Amino acid sequence: MIKIFLTGDNHFGRKFANYKMKDIIIEKRYESFKKMVDKANEEKCNYFVIAGDLFDNTNNIPTADVKKVIEYIKKFEGEVIVLPGNHDFYSEDEKIWQTFSKQIEGIDNILLMKEYKEYKDTVGDEEISFFPAFCDAKHSSENKLSLYKDYDFNENRYNVLLAHGAIEGLSADMEGQYFMMTKNELNSMGVDCCLIGHTHIPYPSNLNEDKPIECDGIFNAGTHSQLDWHNNTDGECFIITLSRDENKKKVEAKKYCSGILRFFDLYVDVMNKDLNLSIKNIIDKNVIADKKNVVLRVNIKGTISTDVYEKKEEIYQNLLGDFLEYDKEDKDLVEEISLEKIKKEFAETSFVAKLLETLSDRPVEQRIAYNLIKEVMG
Repeated sequence: MIKIFLTGDNHFGRKFANYKMKDIIIEKRYESFKKMVDKANEEKCNYFVIAGDLFDNTNNIPTADVKKVIEYIKKFEGEVIVLPGNHDFYSEDEKIWQTFSKQIEGIDNILLMKEYKEYKDTVGDEEISFFPAFCDAKHSSENKLSLYKDYDFNENRYNVLLAHGAIEGLSADMEGQYFMMTKNELNSMGVDCCLIGHTHIPYPSNLNEDKPIECDGIFNAGTHSQLDWHNNTDGECFIITLSRDENKKKVEAKKYCSGILRFFDLYVDVMNKDLNLSIKNIIDKNVIADKKNVVLRVNIKGTISTDVYEKKEEIYQNLLGDFLEYDKEDKDLVEEISLEKIKKEFAETSFVAKLLETLSDRPVEQRIAYNLIKEVMG
């Protein structure tokens, strides 16, 4: 039996410059990475496979970040396999791999796969071969699978394809720029399993954390820690077991939720003019993580009374201030223009008063009209 721990798309070196708490966000992503190494050791995995995009780019990653990643992965008790992806594609001229290669000198358990060839290894009395289809550029209309399509795989060994690129039907790649592969293409390769990186959403999606299930052999673990609001995942990695049942090869897998940080993008439609309760209900229903580990954005629309409108920022702070970071978009949240307010500010029989009263069932347009009128009146 051979056990493989699969991760990828870690994107270390990403700056998260749009966030106030960027330093904490970055640190929590490292914490998640450490959790994976600890879990892989606990599970007694033989290999820790990083299926591309360990780093966010090829030429702008601080050496300190590279050293930090290496400090974690060298503590894995088996062999670490690093596959270049499209963000950290490989060539001898790329700064990231020059730095990485220098830093792993003398470390025996870290292997950077930088040649398109069969890598053979043994675990006990089992033999295994890895076939890397890494990226040599950021974009390509062709994948690297053709390198092994006519390969004479040794059936007595476990044969594992490592590739980075979009999977048709799973990844967004409308223009075909990201080494596109199809599931049929992967299934027809003749290997025992395919370990893929690039897509930040896990595939298959039906794995659990308790017990391995038998799988068809295509695995894309997604990112180990959620990257932003558009990437709706817990942050996952896979533990894959290769075994034999009466000499027939069997592939099983389970997931491990490694993510600590969560991003939630919530939409609030204010009901009954109650801003406080409307936001609270949406948060209670959707946020399933410790607030100190949550980056939250709320998009709010609706109508609220003047007194609530005047203290909305206080309401936001009371409800959202305990999150690691929060942002709000409330351009579609408008103050109610009540009849009392209209009568107080404008002559009851004036054209302006009648116009605003007519728009009372269209609060957004009413607010626009009110603002324009006030601006004209000075």
